[in-house]
Amino acid sequence: MPTRIAHAPVEQADHAQRACRAALAMRDQLPELNRRWQDRLGRPLSVGIGLNSGPALVGNTGSQKKFKYGPLGHTVNLAS
Repeated sequence: MPTRIAHAPVEQADHAQRACRAALAMRDQLPELNRRWQDRLGRPLSVGIGLNSGPALVGNTGSQKKFKYGPLGHTVNLAS
């Protein structure tokens, strides 16, 4: 069954499972990334993945000249 993609700020009842699956998928891709980038980097890549569950705000931050869309809040900070 294909996964339905929904974008924030739509609440996902299975957000914790989705986050865990995404983290595992990132980890599983690391050997391939290391294989592809070894010649250029000269050493293996490493990655840290932080997970946390709770309320977060999402939206645009910054100014008219420079802004980004992303999550904010204690929940996000703890995961990072």
